[in-house]
Amino acid sequence: MTISTGKWGPQVSQQDSNRGAMTVRVEAPEQQTLVLLVEDELIIGRECEGPRIGDPQVSRRHLRIRRIGTSVEVADLGSPNGSHLDGVPLK
Repeated sequence: MTISTGKWGPQVSQQDSNRGAMTVRVEAPEQQTLVLLVEDELIIGRECEGPRIGDPQVSRRHLRIRRIGTSVEVADLGSPNGSHLDGVPLK
C-alpha cells in the first residue's frame, strides 16, 4: 500500500482546515481512495475502524497514520506486503 500526502481531490473545508485536516491518497493494487485526515490517528486496512480498503493484498490492520501538526507520521503495522510513503518503503 502506498500513502501520498499533498493536495488531491476535493478541497478541505474551511472548518476542517482550521482543525488541521489534510487529504491523504491511499493506493493499493486494486483500489485507490482519498482520505480526509481530520482525527489525530487513523488505522487503514481491510477490517478496521477507519477507511476500509477492499484489496486482498492489504492486511486487516495495515497501517497507522498520525497527524502531528501539519505533518503526518505513517507506520506499517507489520503487514506482509509492506507500505510506502511518497514512494519510499516504510521499515
